[in-house]
Amino acid sequence: MTAAGNLKQGILDYICNTVEVQMAGEAWSATRPYNWQVVRALAYLYTLEGSPFKGSAKVADGMREVYRAIQSNAEAPDNRLTGHLAETRLLLDEAGALDLLPKLDDQVARGAAHLFERLDDIRHLTHFTSSNNGTSTNHVAVYGASVYRAGEVLKREDYTALARDTWFRLCDDQHPDGFWAETTPGPTPSYNNLTFCCAGRMARYTGEKRFREAAQRGARFHRVFCYPDTCDLETIDGRVRYKNHPHWWGGFVCSETPDGRGFMAAKLATLRKVWPPRNMGTHGGELLALMSEDHQYWIDGPEAPWEQSGPNHVAELQGVPGGVRKQGPWFVCLQGIAHLLRGWGGFTIDRTSVFSLWHEKTGLIVNGSGEPGIHSAQSIKINLPWDKEAPPVPETARVDMGAAGSKEPARLHAEFRGGTVRMDVNFVSGKEVALDVKAGMNRKYYPAEFTLQLELREGDRVNGEVLGEHAVEFNADRLNGRLDAGRFVIEFPAAGARLVWPHDPYNPYDVVNKRSARSAYVSLLKLPLGPDGAKIVFKIP
Repeated sequence: MTAAGNLKQGILDYICNTVEVQMAGEAWSATRPYNWQVVRALAYLYTLEGSPFKGSAKVADGMREVYRAIQSNAEAPDNRLTGHLAETRLLLDEAGALDLLPKLDDQVARGAAHLFERLDDIRHLTHFTSSNNGTSTNHVAVYGASVYRAGEVLKREDYTALARDTWFRLCDDQHPDGFWAETTPGPTPSYNNLTFCCAGRMARYTGEKRFREAAQRGARFHRVFCYPDTCDLETIDGRVRYKNHPHWWGGFVCSETPDGRGFMAAKLATLRKVWPPRNMGTHGGELLALMSEDHQYWIDGPEAPWEQSGPNHVAELQGVPGGVRKQGPWFVCLQGIAHLLRGWGGFTIDRTSVFSLWHEKTGLIVNGSGEPGIHSAQSIKINLPWDKEAPPVPETARVDMGAAGSKEPARLHAEFRGGTVRMDVNFVSGKEVALDVKAGMNRKYYPAEFTLQLELREGDRVNGEVLGEHAVEFNADRLNGRLDAGRFVIEFPAAGARLVWPHDPYNPYDVVNKRSARSAYVSLLKLPLGPDGAKIVFKIP
């Protein structure tokens, strides 16, 4: 743990080092509008007492450059940028430097006007799922916070009143575990980062106790349901696949409690490791704006262990089948959550992977990301002669993660169309986990297909062979019941097993082709499930 104050300084150092690198590289305005959120970070560094860039002519030029891009863009500032423009205006006004960005109020008003209309459209909603909103739940959260702040800047009481009312209804709609559903039921951890952060913003802006309580419930959800390295948990996520870096929203919310500050110290350490200060490109501006917000609103104090700091940790979601267990260096997630409705805009995915596995030495081993509909990476595929379109997710499921630190297995019982799947995760030692999978079905349906989506990507080795540009399939003879990836080994029944490289996962952000970048490709280990099931052993060398 760091001493009080060092973590806050560490955040500022990260911002400054990245800005230093960026100013020597590609212009901020050359990337897409998401990156223009950096205007808030530059304003903060320019006006902050003790900042190495206070009054810097180069930073001022950078601000003007981004601001000209915002002014000349035919589209109004979006929901995120509008809030940061309002904050920029307040920072510059307090420092007597509003002349740097002339007519800034006009840009705040241009962005806020259409956000206010969106909030007005949903002023009667009480359950904020994407199918009800007509947009994502996290968008509504950002609309509310940005409209409120813009209302303060523009002295528009109609803006602040509607934003407060929206946020009171959002507080009422928060799940007891601390998340807001993008679709019903279940969480979307990646985008819940935005929603709990905006609850924290509203708490800062208004002093309202209910907003602070909602923000703290959200902060706890992210500490409890994440990987031990603080990266978001994709297995229970109904929208986004695994990312190997932590999202950075709402750090200032976490700073209000000792365990929250401990979590942020771990998050900063992971960020420095996987994404060191550099030319950040498209999303760098947003990250720097968020970190500047954290530094501005940070509450100093001692750090304390957070929920996953100790050797063992267990948590289960309330009302939906999903849970996590940390057992020494291992971390497992099991889930069987199905959407009631497919969400807005084609961005949601089905949670078709029921299992993910992580180890502190290797990071992610089994990727728990999902995709919509039937696809080759789904965990369970039962071939029904009377239903070729059987759903790729359980119709019902339950999990029992076992007691923390015990010898009890973590268990999943899932009812798929066509049969029952039972999965036991046994923690053998700090270097070994055994997975027992059984399928109870009509004997005519055997074998089912069990698939592990492995975090083996281009450049990784499998049994001494490098996964490269060309597609390859390792058959049962070639595998011989063993997969050696160097950093981990998997042993499994030899008969019928095969490894497929690559699998191009569904990408909802490619609205035309749904194709992913090669860096997102994964490998698939496919095993037949007969009446005797299968035992799969994971070992760390």
